[in-house]
Amino acid sequence: MESLPLDCLYVDGHWISPGTDETIAVENPATEEVIGRTPACGGRATAVAHRLRAGQA
Repeated sequence: MESLPLDCLYVDGHWISPGTDETIAVENPATEEVIGRTPACGGRATAVAHRLRAGQA
């Protein structure tokens, strides 16, 4: 299985730092098997994502 980078998030056309090294498991809902991981989004990254979506970044 190929994996996307875990050190950045793609938000509204921009790659941003998640602000944390933590990840979240992505599960197949039918089998509950972990099929991947995605970066957890820290508070600063969440604020940046909101500004990007609002066109303020």
